[in-house]
Amino acid sequence: MGPTPHSEAVAIACENKAVPSESQGRYNATGLLVVDYSTGHSFNKDDHDGSASTTAFNAVRDASRYGGIGTIRSPDSELITVGRYGTDGIRLLDSVGTKDYDLKGLQFEEYAVLGPGDGRYGRAKDISGTLGSTVRHLPDDKAADLRELLAELEAEGRMRRPVR
Repeated sequence: MGPTPHSEAVAIACENKAVPSESQGRYNATGLLVVDYSTGHSFNKDDHDGSASTTAFNAVRDASRYGGIGTIRSPDSELITVGRYGTDGIRLLDSVGTKDYDLKGLQFEEYAVLGPGDGRYGRAKDISGTLGSTVRHLPDDKAADLRELLAELEAEGRMRRPVR
């Protein structure tokens, strides 16, 4: 039996490498991961021919199917976004920044954005410290720390929902 919706069974760290440098902060601030492996809007597993593509695609699909938690950061932005994925979080994008072709995304259902001046920034940076992969599953200890961090941010009223 698989995870149930909103079980937070999927815990991932994501990097918005597909987003142009000048737009990375904006996408992080809206809680949207962008995935680009030249597969357009396809969700056919046969179109994902590399191990990195397959890993990212499976994580995006599972987070959207079952719900989960995660982090988003980018190589050219200091912002780190932490949040919860609800079910049906996959977004189909026609363009990102100046890129005008089909992409897939995964939208947080609720999230908080942390920057270098925030007291919890170092903790979020440690949890999300997976630069190099577009999507990586978090180890159990980091997933537990992320759950605690999200609970703290929620108790402080810092979680927001995306504008749709």
